[in-house]
Amino acid sequence: VASGKPTMVAKVQEYGTTIKVTEKMRSWFRGSGINLKSSTVFIRIPGRKFWSKSLMTAKKISKIQLKKI
Repeated sequence: VASGKPTMVAKVQEYGTTIKVTEKMRSWFRGSGINLKSSTVFIRIPGRKFWSKSLMTAKKISKIQLKKI
């Protein structure tokens, strides 16, 4: 099983996550011109089902191709 930053990024993209806002993050957003409300404690990153959709599509195509053989 692979581990490390690329794997973590892929999991976040696939399933999403909720992260706690730290003062360092708040400062970064402020420096980028985005002011978070003081009541903002978490940021939710929604999942985008890229890998599972791709896998299902590949399986369907494979089945069709195998039936032709």
